[in-house]
Amino acid sequence: MKKFLFYLPVVTLLVIVGFFGKGHGDLFGLNIAFGYGGGGGGGSPTVVPTLGTTPVTVSGGNTVTERNITLLFDVDKASMVAVSEKSNFSDATWETYSGTETFTLSEGYGVKTLYVKFRSSSGGEVSKQVTVTYVSSPKDDVPAVTTPTTPTIIPALTTPTTVAVTKSTPSFARDLKLSMTGDDIKALQQYLNNNGFPVAQTGVGSKGNETNYFGALTQGALIRFQKANNLTATGLLDLATRNYLGSVKTETVAVVNTPSLIKFARDLQLGTIGDDVKSLQQYLNSHGFVVTTAGPGSVGNETTKFGALTKQALIKYQQANNLPAFGFFGPLTRTFLNK
Repeated sequence: MKKFLFYLPVVTLLVIVGFFGKGHGDLFGLNIAFGYGGGGGGGSPTVVPTLGTTPVTVSGGNTVTERNITLLFDVDKASMVAVSEKSNFSDATWETYSGTETFTLSEGYGVKTLYVKFRSSSGGEVSKQVTVTYVSSPKDDVPAVTTPTTPTIIPALTTPTTVAVTKSTPSFARDLKLSMTGDDIKALQQYLNNNGFPVAQTGVGSKGNETNYFGALTQGALIRFQKANNLTATGLLDLATRNYLGSVKTETVAVVNTPSLIKFARDLQLGTIGDDVKSLQQYLNSHGFVVTTAGPGSVGNETTKFGALTKQALIKYQQANNLPAFGFFGPLTRTFLNK
């Protein structure tokens, strides 16, 4: 009985402290827990997803020809993902993280920036961005697997004839650019018109109607010339272009007057054989895109076989006329040449 009376005040004190402390008391510096099911606590820490070496990649590469793309992720501890072209993700929704995500790019070709945000199950977030270049698909002039067909060519009204033409390169002593005037600009237009880079098809700037004014048409023709000759396409007759022209020697060559009414009715590519291949070689040779300077394929010696030299001459023609330059004579190039 005496022991019980001795411990009663201590037990009473502990019960009171436990009640007001909602399950925990601190008696004389000792943390004493009570099993009332309440109590505080710090909770679980917020985990931030971990990005891998290349956390976001575009399936097939960052240059795409379709708006619908697939993104591949390398992120650890992510449970949700959101993708948007807006940095504030105002149009994005959270999707369950699975390692891949399909996304539709906005309309219009060009460079797109995609913002990607990852979230863990505890709410931690981390963001990453990636750029995607959306370009048009070269639907024309990409060789297709087709069975060669018999060529169809509308006969020309005249027979090709060969004439001797002296090709000379003028000397330019100054840089020329947009809005300038002078006799050297007229000489530049004449050179471009005579070498397969027409300033204009008709009217001012066309062959026989060259002027001494450097306008937008002259600039466009000069850019095509620079691209075809692996020069920086500045649209300026700069030092590099003048030096290139200065290295072109004056020569007398035989030029075939190709019938103007030849129409090409099928695709031509490396290995194709036919009279239309010969007509294509004649056209290229007579328009400043020489297949070769001597032997088979040269002026007056065109052949019926589409070989590597024909392909290279065709690429230069396509580059000069802003056509897909694959060396494949496809629908776009045929339509352009036939018009």
